[in-house]
Amino acid sequence: MLEAERKDLMSDSTLSPLDMNGDQQNPAPLDITTNNMVRIDHVAAALSRTYKSSVVDTIQSLPQHQQIILCSAVKLFRGGKKDTTIGELNKSYTDVCKSASIPPVVISELLSMCQVLDDQGILKLGQARDDKLKRVTLKIDGADIVFALQGVRFFRNCLE
Repeated sequence: MLEAERKDLMSDSTLSPLDMNGDQQNPAPLDITTNNMVRIDHVAAALSRTYKSSVVDTIQSLPQHQQIILCSAVKLFRGGKKDTTIGELNKSYTDVCKSASIPPVVISELLSMCQVLDDQGILKLGQARDDKLKRVTLKIDGADIVFALQGVRFFRNCLE
């Protein structure tokens, strides 16, 4: 991060700004040698780039109700449970929505959103004759979901 910043400073120092008349001004020379210390913002940016995956970006860009579904699934799977049914997920999802005064979607819409999450590789949706009995498992680590949603107070409270 520090090296990239220094390269940017080097390239910027070779350019000289133009004033309003188009004449070149004499910019103050940049002292690049004084900025040799790694700062905390360098470390934070490096860690963010290292640990932030495309899965996290995908989760953060999902619509709110799909994020609530994932949050509900994480809560259900905390006790070591590996899978659940759409019916159980719907109950957990509805409870989360009611606690936040958000109107929940009907189970057919929830199933449709789960299908979208399945298509994106986040959930795995099984087959069953009755929609409520379809098995649901997470295809990603629950920790990725927690990490992606921890910046939003609503989800942080939901996941506690």
